[in-house]
This record gives sequence, structure tokens and C-alpha cells, in this order.
Amino acid sequence: MKRSTEKKMLIGDGYNIMGGLGCFGKLGYDKGKGELKKKREKFLEFLTHLNKKQQKIILVFDGEFIGSRAPKRREKGKIKMIFTKRETADNFIKRTTAQEPGEFLVITNDRELRGNLEKMGVEVCSSASLLKRFRKVGKNLSQSL
Repeated sequence: MKRSTEKKMLIGDGYNIMGGLGCFGKLGYDKGKGELKKKREKFLEFLTHLNKKQQKIILVFDGEFIGSRAPKRREKGKIKMIFTKRETADNFIKRTTAQEPGEFLVITNDRELRGNLEKMGVEVCSSASLLKRFRKVGKNLSQSL
């Protein structure tokens, strides 16, 4: 049985979402300066604040941009960050969602990934759609208080 969009686990390429939202500046290899880590932390805080319904979210980050000292996972509330080592974030997302395609909503602006996932029966939305979705939830919650 297919889950409603509201109950699906959200999963996405963290850097792709950050870039798609356009409010975290230029993303790229950090060269040990710690700027990328700061941007990821700001992004995590941003999503935590918007995630009013406490929906489970998995953000997958390509480990190659982080270096060898990066943690494999980090969690804050219902948001889990996973740092890949030997595969891309896109491949991790494809592999994970292939197991139960109806259980996930993938957030990506990557056309190739979107096409592959839709062929597998996975629901996909853009970064902008995610932001609209969270704003709508926040507005509905504040009106009901």
C-alpha cells in the first residue's frame, strides 16, 4: 500500500538541496577551511526549524567534499545526515529507495536522478517544492494555535 506524501520519509542529496535553495552560497570542495561544515550546520538548523511536523528526513552528502575526518552519520531530532564514502549521494539514494519506492519522497533538482527514480516508482519533488511544503505546514500550524 502506498503511503500518503505526508507520511513518507524525505530523502535527498544535501548539497543538491542546499544549492537548489540558493541561500547557502557557493558549494564545493572545502580544502580544510571548515566553511562547508558551517553551511551544513546552518542548513540543518534551517530544516529543523521548518520541520514542524517532525517528519523523518535523511540528508545524504557526498563524502568526497568533506575529507577523511567527517563523521559517517549525524542526527538532530528527526533529521539524519549521512556522509557517503565510496558512492555518490545519488547512488545511495537510488539504492535506498529501490528497496521500498513507495515509502520515500526524494528531494532533488537533478534531472537525471529524478528520471531514474520516477522510472522506479519513487515520488520526487524539487528543493523549491520542499520549501513551499514546509512553509504551508508552518502556516497551518500557526493558524490552528
